[in-house]
Amino acid sequence: MRRALLLLLLALTSLGCVTVRPWQRERLSRRCMEMDGPASSASFEAHVRAVRSGDVAAAGAGGGGCGCN
Repeated sequence: MRRALLLLLLALTSLGCVTVRPWQRERLSRRCMEMDGPASSASFEAHVRAVRSGDVAAAGAGGGGCGCN
């Protein structure tokens, strides 16, 4: 029973192993496939989130989410 379970586990894990072809590597190495993306867009998105949440006032002082200073 234990051996059959081990063989089944080995067979299931071997299904996850895939050979990546050269033309697929080119597609996966594109910049748009990166998880984080360019650093400039990350800082821009952080700025947009800060402005939308209202925690940055016009003078740079922290305020409430309601826009109060």
